[in-house]
Amino acid sequence: MARCHTHGVWNARGRINQRGSMPRPKRSFRPDTAYHLIPRFVGGQWFIRTGEERAEYLRLLGLGLEASDWKCFSFAIMSNHIHLGLVAGVTELVSWIRDVHGEFADWINRRSKRIGAVFVRGPKSYEMQPTGVARLIGYIHRNPVRAGLVDDPIQSDWTSHRAYAGRDQAPSWLASALGLELAGFGNAQQMHRWVCATAVDRYDLQAALANAPRRGAPRKPKREPPRSASVGQSRALRRLPSAGCIRGNDPRRPARGRSDRR
Repeated sequence: MARCHTHGVWNARGRINQRGSMPRPKRSFRPDTAYHLIPRFVGGQWFIRTGEERAEYLRLLGLGLEASDWKCFSFAIMSNHIHLGLVAGVTELVSWIRDVHGEFADWINRRSKRIGAVFVRGPKSYEMQPTGVARLIGYIHRNPVRAGLVDDPIQSDWTSHRAYAGRDQAPSWLASALGLELAGFGNAQQMHRWVCATAVDRYDLQAALANAPRRGAPRKPKREPPRSASVGQSRALRRLPSAGCIRGNDPRRPARGRSDRR
């Protein structure tokens, strides 16, 4: 294996094994709860540029989902990051998504003739409120619209929106019926019309999180920690004259008369 400048070793999947590094604590997910996952590529690189690359990631994602009890009801495969709407199962997330991302990293590295990491370590995950799944689907399906690539979500095949609307064949693992149920839509056409007509930005999505930040709450100003001066600095500060002393009127000393001056 090739060594790197960080005193680690590149493993077979382009990751660095740090010597003596502390393992990352495992994240806990509540079963039967909707989550928003955001895997990102290192350095914001565009590792996905073609339909073939998107199809390969979706193929590996399907294999990982079929080997677990997690359900995916929405996705958006962007050029430098990915959005996934998932319902957690009992199995740990890392037990299946690590293989998905590892296999995809191998495939990208062979295709691009490169060595190195592809994904940022560990995707971001956000627990959703039960009433926030519709906003999550709308946010994910409108990613190409916010990026300025299309004017309507139905015009992009980067997301699962066309599969919901019946324009593209849905992957066998896409839990569209579960997504409609959780979002409260009666049918796919109702969801399609709502997503196309409703712009959901990240602030709307934040309000739908299980631990949503309170809007309008006053923010406390950050306090700078007290600076402790060293012994030498303290002595030097004590030797400095005060502003009154510079003007000839030091309040720390008794005033002198004319006869005291030499």
